[in-house]
Amino acid sequence: FIGRPEVSISPPLLGLETQKTGRTTERTTGEVIQVDLSTYVSYGPGKTALFTQQVGFSTKSAGGDSGSLILDMQNRPVALLFAGGDDMTVGSPIGEVLRLLGLSLTMPEAARMKIAELARDLGINLELTPPAQRRLGVI
Repeated sequence: FIGRPEVSISPPLLGLETQKTGRTTERTTGEVIQVDLSTYVSYGPGKTALFTQQVGFSTKSAGGDSGSLILDMQNRPVALLFAGGDDMTVGSPIGEVLRLLGLSLTMPEAARMKIAELARDLGINLELTPPAQRRLGVI
């Protein structure tokens, strides 16, 4: 288990050291070996799809690992794994995935307010350090 991902993302730069935990291959490490990758992925007989602007990783993956978040060594998200094998794993750059889905990695305002409310009710002082504030999406 790698731990909780950071809120900030890491751009997929060549040579960037990465890690992921997959259902099948568990924790593996590697590095970015290709950027702006175009690849065909087979989804059965006569079912092939072309993916462009993807990222290639030296990380091993297998069936069941799809959907794993590929992180840099500081636990910042880099890509979302969707294809691969023993020699290379392919992921979609997480920044583009989030943009296309209209999502972000920050904590929703309602959740932050609920945490603050619960802390006040329990008499807990929520003085967070800047790194903790960034992790929670407060700053």
